[in-house]
Amino acid sequence: MALTKETKIAKIEMIGDYKIIHVAYDNVFKEDGEVVSTSRTRDIVEIGNLDNSNNLVLNDFSKYEKDVQDVIAVAYTDTIKENWKQFLISQKNLKNSFKPILNQ
Repeated sequence: MALTKETKIAKIEMIGDYKIIHVAYDNVFKEDGEVVSTSRTRDIVEIGNLDNSNNLVLNDFSKYEKDVQDVIAVAYTDTIKENWKQFLISQKNLKNSFKPILNQ
């Protein structure tokens, strides 16, 4: 009685102005070659985050399969990366502009 799991990419999408990549994986569980269960998981491949000096630090994309890396190479252009960086900076500035209201 052998239980196996196969994971396959079901869908790769680019979403929104920043072309954020969403990957859907189908997980197929088999017992003695017969499918006993399936599930779908998703992953969001963000471009990166800001360091303390507001430089964009790209995420490590090497953990993804070649198909996903190929889409990353097409989607995350220098323009998209710069726009993403500016978006993150604007969000950081917005967060820092709120001052707590103290009870008097």
